[in-house]
Amino acid sequence: LHYYAAAYSIFSERLPKNHRDIATTARNLGMIYSFVGQYEQALDYFQRALEIWKSLDDLLHLVEIHKQLKQVYVALRNTIWA
Repeated sequence: LHYYAAAYSIFSERLPKNHRDIATTARNLGMIYSFVGQYEQALDYFQRALEIWKSLDDLLHLVEIHKQLKQVYVALRNTIWA
């Protein structure tokens, strides 16, 4: 987790705002937070990745991140958003 957070920080400072490496790292952080049950943090990072992939019109990753978001919402028992 520490290394992904450090990478996210570095990428966010040095890369363009909508760079796919930032989105990938945000998604990975979301997956880690989801795995350890920290769903609110997972949602935050998944949303960050979602916004970047939307701006890039990256349909493959948009499908993937929506699946991740659904799993978190199900874990939170928020069936309206799932």
